[in-house]
Amino acid sequence: MTTPSPESASTLDAALAAAVADSDKTETLQAAVQALAGHDLVLPQTAAPDNEAPAEGQITLPVIEQDQTSFVPAFTTAERLTDNLPDVSGSIVIGALELAAAWPSEDLWLAINPGDAETALALPGAAVRALAAVGGGPTSV
Repeated sequence: MTTPSPESASTLDAALAAAVADSDKTETLQAAVQALAGHDLVLPQTAAPDNEAPAEGQITLPVIEQDQTSFVPAFTTAERLTDNLPDVSGSIVIGALELAAAWPSEDLWLAINPGDAETALALPGAAVRALAAVGGGPTSV
């Protein structure tokens, strides 16, 4: 999979920005989730502590903790990842539907573009899993 270009992510970023700006959020949040369904996301990756490579078809979800909530950070472009997490040296690109189909827990949230005031949006695990209903195949995470 190739890295999403800023041009291909512009529709998704616009939908995310609308959801962030909307105080009601219900309609714009649904539009953002629909826009997310057709896009790839960039996930930061770091070497596992034991330096063991993940099994074929398996990815490691990076998890950050904030206010006793666990989030997986994901970005709409590699540039957004670099702007917000400059110390991360590795990343993978995964389709949002593929990620949703393999989402491990409703207790785990998806943080899209964390650190970007205009487009940062957090989705609860139940919403991420509901995204998988749009389509996508199984993958191990």
